[in-house]
This record gives sequence, structure tokens and C-alpha cells, in this order.
Amino acid sequence: MANFLRESGAVVEELVVYETVPDYSRSKEVLKFFEGGVDLVALTSPSNLKALLEIVPFDLLKGVRFIPIGTTTKRAIEEKGLSVIGLPEEFSLRGIVHFIRKVIN
Repeated sequence: MANFLRESGAVVEELVVYETVPDYSRSKEVLKFFEGGVDLVALTSPSNLKALLEIVPFDLLKGVRFIPIGTTTKRAIEEKGLSVIGLPEEFSLRGIVHFIRKVIN
């Protein structure tokens, strides 16, 4: 976006107001959990997916069904070739919980 604006003649100053930094302190536990078999995974952002893929080998994620919080996360999951089972009606944690309840009942 910034390059487009500059090319259009705008003066642009980029300010980083936050940074997503994964916490890998429990990576071994996460990996062990997935090695035991997982049916559903809910993700709230593409950054969650990126961090998960850095911890868990792709082969362990092939049979997992993913529930994204919204369309951007859905697209990121699908771009990696993983299975999205649907979107919650409300793009929130509450929406994810309601969606899971529908899926498992």
C-alpha cells in the first residue's frame, strides 16, 4: 500500500504500532499434542497458522479440520492446502465456539 501511495505522489511515513511475535516456549508440548492426533483446530489469524507451521510438521496437519475466525484466516489456511470446514457466523471467539458446537453435535 505504501509503495502504491508513493508512486501516486503521496508522501508516506510508515509507523509500526504493533508486532506479532510468537511464543515458542511451549513448542515441545504443542508438538506432542499434535502427535497424539487432533481433529479440530481453531485459528484467529494467519500469524497463528504461521507459528503453528513452524512447530508442527505439515504431515501432522493434513487430516486436521480447521476453523478460521474469518475470511482472511480462511484464505491463509486454504493457501497452505489445509482443510477448512467452514466459517463461524460471527467472526469472534464466541462465533468459533458456536460453530464448534454445531459441528460436534
